[in-house]
Amino acid sequence: MIILREGRVAFLEFLRNLSSQVMILTVALFIGTSIEARLGGWSTAWRAALCASVLLLFFAAALANVTVFVETCLDALGRDGEAPARRGKRERIVFRWTAESLRAAWKRHAWSIVALAVLLECGFIAVFVTASFAAAKLMR
Repeated sequence: MIILREGRVAFLEFLRNLSSQVMILTVALFIGTSIEARLGGWSTAWRAALCASVLLLFFAAALANVTVFVETCLDALGRDGEAPARRGKRERIVFRWTAESLRAAWKRHAWSIVALAVLLECGFIAVFVTASFAAAKLMR
């Protein structure tokens, strides 16, 4: 399994970054539950804007965390296969490169890709459950 060999450092970084995602999502949920839709006005608008910006920060952190982990794992899986080589201007082609690498790795390592997807999904379920319980505790 890839997370026990070449991907173990990326896997540990992925797990380490989940705790910051829990904190960010907890803050967003706490702010979101304090918004009272009936009142309206600037107070509600500021809280909604703050909640939306914190949620945007959460999604950016989650996307960054996942892409680093998946890229590292796909690099390791593609070494023995026909994974596409990285080209210049990496920022513009990262999603295309990831999709091409995923297709190439799927041909040879389908079960590893499925295990990677399950692992990522379990990580995000843990983030959402933990953040929900933490926000509920904060509201008491």
